[in-house]
Amino acid sequence: MLKDRIYDHFVDGPSNCAETMLHITEDEFGIKISPDAYKALGGFGGGMGCGETCGALAGSIAALGLRYIDVDAHSSPLLKPACSMMTEEFLKEFGSLQCRCLKLPYEGSARRCGPLLERTADILEQVIAHFG
Repeated sequence: MLKDRIYDHFVDGPSNCAETMLHITEDEFGIKISPDAYKALGGFGGGMGCGETCGALAGSIAALGLRYIDVDAHSSPLLKPACSMMTEEFLKEFGSLQCRCLKLPYEGSARRCGPLLERTADILEQVIAHFG
C-alpha cells in the first residue's frame, strides 16, 4: 500500500509532501524516476512554498503523469480524467486544495501532515485502480 511508505520519506526522511507522493509511487509501482524529477517537484511542497495548492496533491498529479503519459499529455487519453478524479476526490475529502488551510490541524505535530498524506495516498490508489 502506498501509505505504508510515507513515513520513510516524509516524517523520517528528507522529502517534502510533493516529493513524498512521487517517491511512494516509485517504490510501489517500480516506476524509475530521475533525480531531476524530484528536483522539479521540490518547489511544490508547502503549497508551492506559499500555502497555495497542496503539495501532496501536486505530487499525486505528477505521479499520474508518469503513470499515464507515454509521449506527451495531449496524447494520453487517461491523464485528464485521472487528474480530474484525483482532484475532485481530494477536494471532497479535505474541503480545500490550499495547503495553508489543510495544514492547520497538524501544526506542531511530530507527524506533520503525515495523516493527510496517508489519506491522499489512499485516494491516489483508488484513482489508479479505477484507470489501471
